[in-house]
Amino acid sequence: MIKDIKSSRILSTITFSAILLLAIIFRFACINKVDGLWYDELVMFNQVNQSNLLKTIFYSLTTDVHLPLYQVMLHLWAKIFSFSDFSLRSFSAVTGVLTVCIGYFVGNAFKSKFQAFLMMFLFATNSFLIYYSQEVRMYELLAFFSALNLLFLIRLNRSKIDTLFWILSTLGLVFTYTISIIYVVIEIVAYSIYKQNFKNKGWLKSVGVFLVLVIPILVPYFFIYGKRLASFVTGFYADGSSLFVTLQNFFTPKLVGINNNPIHYFVQFVQNFSFSDFAFVVVPLVIASYFIFKAVKEDKFARLIFIISLVFVLIEVLAFIFTDFKILSRYLIIILPNLLTLIAIGAKDYKNKVSLCFILMFLLVNFSYLVYSPRASYKLGREGYLPIVNLMLENNIQDNDIVFVWNRNEILSKYLDKNVTTLSLLKDVAYKSEYVFAMQDKLEKSNADTKKELLKDYFVSRFPAENTEILMAFVISRMKPEQKIFLVTNGYFNDFSEDFYKRVSNQDEFKEFTFNNLMTIKATLDLKYICNNNLKSVGTYKNGFYVLKVWKK
Repeated sequence: MIKDIKSSRILSTITFSAILLLAIIFRFACINKVDGLWYDELVMFNQVNQSNLLKTIFYSLTTDVHLPLYQVMLHLWAKIFSFSDFSLRSFSAVTGVLTVCIGYFVGNAFKSKFQAFLMMFLFATNSFLIYYSQEVRMYELLAFFSALNLLFLIRLNRSKIDTLFWILSTLGLVFTYTISIIYVVIEIVAYSIYKQNFKNKGWLKSVGVFLVLVIPILVPYFFIYGKRLASFVTGFYADGSSLFVTLQNFFTPKLVGINNNPIHYFVQFVQNFSFSDFAFVVVPLVIASYFIFKAVKEDKFARLIFIISLVFVLIEVLAFIFTDFKILSRYLIIILPNLLTLIAIGAKDYKNKVSLCFILMFLLVNFSYLVYSPRASYKLGREGYLPIVNLMLENNIQDNDIVFVWNRNEILSKYLDKNVTTLSLLKDVAYKSEYVFAMQDKLEKSNADTKKELLKDYFVSRFPAENTEILMAFVISRMKPEQKIFLVTNGYFNDFSEDFYKRVSNQDEFKEFTFNNLMTIKATLDLKYICNNNLKSVGTYKNGFYVLKVWKK
């Protein structure tokens, strides 16, 4: 008897260690991307790269739309381990490994070693979680708090410690990703109905403590930053197939549309359908759906977490229909631990040959893709900014040169050690156009589609706005001989010329552009027009995703 217990413990320890090692390998392999940090990561770097914690909090609040728990934690991490790319990404990787460990305890909370190790393996080999374990962004931390929250939702009211950790994990969700407050409210209401806890003093006290801690922060936050929160997604695309993109990213190893949803993706998927799509998309999607359906049908707690997840998705869909909000996979990562748990609950009857066959097939498909595919999530590169900085250095960029970037003007600071003047095409040119100023009040009250229509005259005009010409005349007049202007952009924005004006004149094609893309393309064309007519062109240079245009006086 004692031998059997010892053997069982040894086997469990070996299994736990093996899966944990697998999780570590998939999260740290290829983590140091050769092209460096990409745009969103560099924005996050600038938020955490402040001299002290208070400045990090203040700068994050003024430049982001979410409360800065991730930035605070990353700042403290970087102060210990450095602000290098590897160190910054390692914080997400370590968080990802801890999330895998939580997966084990979630499964074990159902009193099943099989479910514990299955949950752990599902978390360890989930391509979406692996991808964000290598990003300098808050999404892996959000998944960590979501998994932790689920664990203590299962254990809620068993002890004061469990209740305390449920409150802390819930606060972690809200302070990492502000929209999580919607998820938390859904969870509180659904759990109250599930447990019939409306008169339970312990439960009401727990909810009360959470509200006391969160309301004094959220109320002034939404009052001050509400408008910015409502408009932060204008640069993204979403349509009816965006939910399919999310399901593919959640349950299959073949990730798609990570940074932005592909246009009409489901139509593209059907038109270009291949055996690879069948094996690595359709098969895991069908199996995941089968187990989730089975779990919801047979298990009461599974129905609870399914309803919480479903209502959260439905609210995001309604926000997409009635506001400028866009459905993106990463915005829904908060429900991913729930869905993986549903798969484990649905597959709990491992003695059933059909269930065992299906779950083994699901695990094999995901694992084999990670091991053998060159497109496995941890092998995917990033459109980092090192190549464009190298192009600028090759073109002898000097102090006092002028650089225009298509987005935020601080994103080059990590890699470009030069005292240059950096301006943003979007912020300093497009948003300061006289057309924008003339309609400022209307634009502030309009959604993205209405903004596009209000500014259509600006987009179809083949000439720069007058105040843009005045700005550039001032900039150029102050330049010294041989001083250069660098225009940093990407292939998408650079590829437009006369074709742009024809496309925006066509209403169907005009609708396909996002508002921010229209603004950026127009500003790019305006700047090229002015510089080509007032400066000497040095050349156009390309490095992968990026394009550099250089003029000199």
